[in-house]
Amino acid sequence: MVSLMLDGRHPGVDELDELRRNVAPADENLAYLRADLDAAPGRRLATAVVLARLGVSDADELALLVVRETDWSTIPGAGFVFWEGAMWHLREAAQAGRPTGATRYAIEALDRSDPGRPVWTDVIDEAIGLLWEEPTADAADAVRRIASEHWEDYRRAEAAELLEQIEAAR
Repeated sequence: MVSLMLDGRHPGVDELDELRRNVAPADENLAYLRADLDAAPGRRLATAVVLARLGVSDADELALLVVRETDWSTIPGAGFVFWEGAMWHLREAAQAGRPTGATRYAIEALDRSDPGRPVWTDVIDEAIGLLWEEPTADAADAVRRIASEHWEDYRRAEAAELLEQIEAAR
């Protein structure tokens, strides 16, 4: 699965389910995977995402590590696979009521994005998705920019709706 991510592809639900069935939390394969947390940055981040998606005890921290250590020069591109996988996990954590500490990274992603270019759509979607789960007044300016500049009408509308929620909570 790490190799799949290093190739710039997302593991599918079936692949993740199969891995979960084959790797028990105390399994030596899990220890083998954890050893790659000390590897070169790409392998390190891919490993952290896989471990987080497997639901290990420190999954939230591993996903946060990925968004914190994201190399923005690889986004859009290969680094997005790691970032998106980590954001999926963090969004699920927020939906489960666990505070993620990731809102500042979602805001950073919106600030770095170019909403007029389709290649940034997925980054924007994941950042907005997390902010729906953990709205913060700090995101108002970044969300406002997406609401006015995104190249797709419905995504501008979604950002405007989130902005209304953020501003109403002030």
